[in-house]
Amino acid sequence: MPELPDLTVFSENLTKAFKGKTLTSVRIFHGKRCDTSQVFEEKVLNKTLSEVKTIGKEMFFHFGEDVHFGVHLMLKGGTAISEELESISYKIAAFGFNDGKFVVITDPQRWAKVIVNLAKDSTPDALLGSLTLDDFKSALRRFHGKPVKAFLIDQAVMKGIGNAYADEILYDVKVDPASLCNKLPDEIIVSLHKQIPVTLQWGVNEIRKLTPDAVSGEGRAFMKVHRKDLDKTTTGFVIQQKDVAGKNSYFTAEQVYYG
Repeated sequence: MPELPDLTVFSENLTKAFKGKTLTSVRIFHGKRCDTSQVFEEKVLNKTLSEVKTIGKEMFFHFGEDVHFGVHLMLKGGTAISEELESISYKIAAFGFNDGKFVVITDPQRWAKVIVNLAKDSTPDALLGSLTLDDFKSALRRFHGKPVKAFLIDQAVMKGIGNAYADEILYDVKVDPASLCNKLPDEIIVSLHKQIPVTLQWGVNEIRKLTPDAVSGEGRAFMKVHRKDLDKTTTGFVIQQKDVAGKNSYFTAEQVYYG
């Protein structure tokens, strides 16, 4: 699943490609989780794209005057830029612009959502670090004896952290992913709160270097622990795996278990 750093880079590149261009056509191929073509035509057709922005795991295509459509790629969705549609598989929706190019939303599972004026909730965005330390501590207390990994990936607490980046964040603060929320020392809580946007921004920077023009995929080749192709960290510790909160979690013996 693309996570917040991936989507941030996708949004930057989609903005570069289509900012200032006019939406001239809309085709919905699988509408179970999308608005109809008619809704798009009524709200955004013939309008000019101002920017594409990411909030959590959603991308918002803005057309000014508080008009936008939101995209949630779900587990296996993606985006593509193309001058034709026939060669693209698993199309959910295609948006044609006046330069002859399309933004295509794809998903082999057909779970992706594309909604006009998709509601933006008030849940803090993890990359922006907009959850205060006090609110962060309060949220941890609500999770009590649950694993800290479960806390990090709960989208009702913070938007945007998925399985891979939760492992990277916990590796950076040297906390075992199965550690219990109510057993974390205060200094670890402070470090964890501070580290979340730092690790996510590191991910954004690495993806920009690895695949600077990306509008789809999952940048993982630079990760320190959450990688199937890596046996040891740069510090020489064996990378282990275990199920935590229903997720396959990567960690090392460097990480302290609090429980």
